Amino acid sequence: GGGAMLSERVMVRLLRGWTVQCGDGGGMLITAPHGIWLQRANHPVHKPEVFTSFLAISIAESQGASLCVWSNDERVKNEFRCRADTANTDPNYSPGETLGESPWFRALSRHARRFESVGGTGVVHYDIHGRRDVMTGEGADGLEWRDDGDCDIGVGALRGMKVREGDSEVAENLAGELCWRLEDVLAERGFRVNKRPRLTGMIGSGVPCKGP
Repeated sequence: GGGAMLSERVMVRLLRGWTVQCGDGGGMLITAPHGIWLQRANHPVHKPEVFTSFLAISIAESQGASLCVWSNDERVKNEFRCRADTANTDPNYSPGETLGESPWFRALSRHARRFESVGGTGVVHYDIHGRRDVMTGEGADGLEWRDDGDCDIGVGALRGMKVREGDSEVAENLAGELCWRLEDVLAERGFRVNKRPRLTGMIGSGVPCKGP
């Protein structure tokens, strides 16, 4: 009956909650949603983006930031099995009707609620992803493009928000500051920082709902 169904739903949410590792720190939130093999509805299985969980954890620890990554148990299990668990879905492809069941969505919502009393002041979200060594394709103008950068700075989501006046300017300033700081560290090691990558960090209309 209804009671049994409720119990089952609660159990599913509890089990899914254990699959992520969260840490409450400051307003800065570091996430790495693609650190393991993941299911994508109507899409091929997404392979792990190597070292993204390690980077997220290291950055969060060094900066006293909040954190959300797949749990160590899930990372070890996935590395051993080399395949996606049926329960582990890509949070960026979570359908709207099941978004509330996503441990990632709940973790980000909880982080936002922690800072509601200060109007979100000091809250920033850095989402760590991997990238291919070289990306090529064809643009709308028919011309081929090539992107062989090493570190992309994608602020497309912030550019596209436009909740407050000046959001676009904030996005450009943030990208410029990050580019300058990262180049200072990476350039001498031969790595190229790209302030305007092809993948901007924002999924437009006509694709699955982008969660956290």
